[in-house]
Amino acid sequence: MNRFPIWKGKRIGRYDDRLILRSVIFFALTVAALSVFTIWMTERNILFRIFLLFLITVLCLLDLFYKWKSGSMVDIRNRQAMSRMLLENRWFETEPLQRYRSGGRMERITYFPALYYRRKNRHIYVTVKITMGKYQDKLLHLEEKLETGLNCELVKKDTKDIWVRYEFLTGVEKSRIGIQDVKAENGVTYRCLIFSLVEYDKKGKEKEVITFFVTDDLNHLPIRLDLFLNFGSAKAFLNNVTGNRHPLTSIVK
Repeated sequence: MNRFPIWKGKRIGRYDDRLILRSVIFFALTVAALSVFTIWMTERNILFRIFLLFLITVLCLLDLFYKWKSGSMVDIRNRQAMSRMLLENRWFETEPLQRYRSGGRMERITYFPALYYRRKNRHIYVTVKITMGKYQDKLLHLEEKLETGLNCELVKKDTKDIWVRYEFLTGVEKSRIGIQDVKAENGVTYRCLIFSLVEYDKKGKEKEVITFFVTDDLNHLPIRLDLFLNFGSAKAFLNNVTGNRHPLTSIVK
């Protein structure tokens, strides 16, 4: 029954709520250990010691740069955010260990949800194990929280056996960029809200894909579309309006 998928990614642990701090401490201890070992091994050769310390510094900086460019730092941040989501919402089971005179008590976590995180290119895969526990409904509808917390957009949701997998797309952003009067093909001018669909390439460079001009009223009719394609650009205008549900209060007189 445990077939979906073969490698689900890294499991979100109960202690991952401080994953960034743990990663920084581990990196600092590694650098310190290498530096101490280098100083001990090159006690009689000052120049060679300076060279090795310089080399260690350069290699550590290159490692940080690689992790930043490859998205490893983003993965650490996302895993920490998901762990805090589980802990702050108390989607786990505990048992009391010790009671204090003040009325408080110490608890031990006996069950922590099986939540896995994996990123490939621009896609994030979150796999959840369903156990029919009291938090099942929460784990079956994580898309809204994850879209907001990880700054991504749900593109697919699959269920197989005891697993649910969410697939999100990163690097796509919808944002309002202003208000403008736009004249449609029917000769009427509308006050429009401007939205832009932005895509980011692997280098993090922003590219505008579509600009939407929609009426600034309850109808939100698309008056104009600006398309920026790989082989050129195109524009589309509204030709006529019929059957609108709400008054066209966005018409500029």
